[in-house]
Amino acid sequence: MNKTLLKKAIASLSIIDVTLLKLKVEIKDDFDALHPYCEQMIAQFKHGPDSAHVSAVAENSEGEEKRILRAYYNCAFRLIENAFDGDPPVDEAKLADKILVVVEAKFCAYYWMKEDISEDAIDEFVTNNVGYHVWPYWRELATSTAMRIRIPPVIPPLYTVPQDAQKTE
Repeated sequence: MNKTLLKKAIASLSIIDVTLLKLKVEIKDDFDALHPYCEQMIAQFKHGPDSAHVSAVAENSEGEEKRILRAYYNCAFRLIENAFDGDPPVDEAKLADKILVVVEAKFCAYYWMKEDISEDAIDEFVTNNVGYHVWPYWRELATSTAMRIRIPPVIPPLYTVPQDAQKTE
């Protein structure tokens, strides 16, 4: 992590909004949440940045373009039938028939740019900061989606700092 670039990005960017762009819910055909055939389920979570781009959206009174950063962030969880001795296998092929529910979401976080910053600074920001802004939306969406499809409560853990962000330069 390059803290200098990250500080430049933080100084230049201010959050406008977070929106949901895509939501995909898949439930295994023979899984009945009201009468599940399995006693225990394991929730697995994943998340991370997708991409980002800068665009001009309007001109201010002096004729200068206002610029916006759109940062895309993916989040997902899946419920797996816990029919394993110990931890589930890492091999996805062996796991495929045990996956009961998959919920995937794509968010867009919007930021005003006060001044232009480098692509490297944007990458640092997207990698290390966008998750903080998206996470409350993801937690609410995951929890309410689980409730709506009548599966046991699914609450994503609190957001943790990415491993790269814990290193110093």
